[in-house]
This record gives sequence, C-alpha cells and structure tokens, in this order.
Amino acid sequence: MNLTLVVGSGRCGSTVLSRVLRDHPDILSVGDLPPVVRAGPPPPIARLYRGLLTRLAARSGRTTIVATAALHRLPALHTAFPEARLVHLYRDGPDCAVATRRRRAALPALGARWSTDIVDGVALLEMLPAARTSGLRYEDLVHSPEATLIHLAATLNLPVDGDWLSRSRTHLDTSTIGLAATLPDEDRAALEAACAPGMKALGLTA
Repeated sequence: MNLTLVVGSGRCGSTVLSRVLRDHPDILSVGDLPPVVRAGPPPPIARLYRGLLTRLAARSGRTTIVATAALHRLPALHTAFPEARLVHLYRDGPDCAVATRRRRAALPALGARWSTDIVDGVALLEMLPAARTSGLRYEDLVHSPEATLIHLAATLNLPVDGDWLSRSRTHLDTSTIGLAATLPDEDRAALEAACAPGMKALGLTA
C-alpha cells in the first residue's frame, strides 16, 4: 500500500489540501484517519483499516492513498503504518489560533497550545528517517499552488496533471492568510508571544 499521511495542528489547512489532492487522478484522498489507531502494537481495527484502504484504492484504480491526522498522533501512526510517508502541513501560528478561537480571551491560550503541539511534533518528526518526511507550508499552497503541488507530486512520486493544477485554485482562499493581522496591536502582540516557540521550531522566526 502506497500511503502518505498528512499530519498537522488544528486549522492547519488539511481539509483544503485533502480537497485539492482528491482531484488528482492517481490519489485516493480519504480525509481524517479515525482515532482507533493508538500507540502500542497495531490493534486488529488498525489492520482492518489498512485492508479497507487497500481495497478502496484498488477499486478506484488509484495508486496512492493520502489520509490526514493530528500531529500529536504521530507515534501511534508510525507504529500502525511504519512504511507511510509523512508530510507535515503547517501554517502561521497566530492565524491558526484566530481560525480556532471562539472568544477573544482564548487567543493566548490557543497560541500556547499550538506552540506545544508544534514543538513536540517537530521533535517527533526529527526522530524519523529524513527520507520519509517532508514539510509543506499552507501559505505556499495558497499563494503558489502550482509550484507547491508540483513539488509535492515529485515528493510522492506522482505525475503532474495539468488539469489538477488548474482546478487546485478553486479550493484555495487567500483571505485565510493574515487573519491575525486584523487584531488590535495589544492582542496581536500577546498572541505572537504565545506562538513564538512554535514559530521558531518551524524555522519561521529566528
């Protein structure tokens, strides 16, 4: 089974990427993996899910399966699917927090939680073989979809489909970039401070 797992934090853009990938003629994009995949020896349900994915791919005639999952589930995913390629989809931390928030006061807490997820997740990714992991920035996907998807296709050993590249822009919304810039200065500064460890771990700030 040729499986790729896209891992990321909440609101990192994995739903959008799944929609984009679903249009590729060789990709079976199945969305989120269920939480039945846990740490430890692969349970029977995980083996059943593997079999289901394999059958779905064969029935659809597609060669590559792509699923998404939360970054913090990486140890369990690696145990259940040790052969899978891992793509870390990441996004500006303050924008993630703003996209997640339900009330203004929660922003610093959301930023701190995002930072923890990213710092821990990056550390886990660094423990895996570099040949099996890669990164993809959400902002690059939105602003430069063709170049970003050509690179991703090469990473997944897939041909580039011209129609796929053309259709990708129909799923992307540039208004999702820079959400935190609309905050009052004081709120934005507090949020950026909370997100600073995660942004540094991603190499987006010094």
